[in-house]
Amino acid sequence: MSSNTKPNPANKPQSDACGATPDAGPSANTGGASANTGGSTDAGGTPDAETGTLTYTLFQEITHQLELISLNISHQTSDLAAHRQVTVAQHEFLATQGDVIRQLQAQLEALDITVRNKMRLLEMALRTGFEIIHNTLLALMGKWLNVARKL
Repeated sequence: MSSNTKPNPANKPQSDACGATPDAGPSANTGGASANTGGSTDAGGTPDAETGTLTYTLFQEITHQLELISLNISHQTSDLAAHRQVTVAQHEFLATQGDVIRQLQAQLEALDITVRNKMRLLEMALRTGFEIIHNTLLALMGKWLNVARKL
């Protein structure tokens, strides 16, 4: 006993610091069953058959429910694993698509630059062509005017 424990002269259960009273333990005149165990005995000391059957039935039901919960958790775990695999595959697919999109974007930018350069070249060729045609027409008109003056 510690120095803080006082003897209990009346043999009554003492409460702990939280106010809980400990189980009194087996009683001498009940055939050894404790008051807090739920096991009852009749005056002759034989276990009550109904209480034992009820306890066994409850134990079976609890065991069955735990098995169902365990099975459900197994199925949920399998489902989550399958969903994870799908998610990883989709992530990899999207990453691949992102790479493809980046490549296509780079190709589109290169094509845009090429088209702009070709459009500039075409514009320069057309301007040059129009200048040549214009100058040729001016020269022809000048010759026609000279011919018309001589007539």
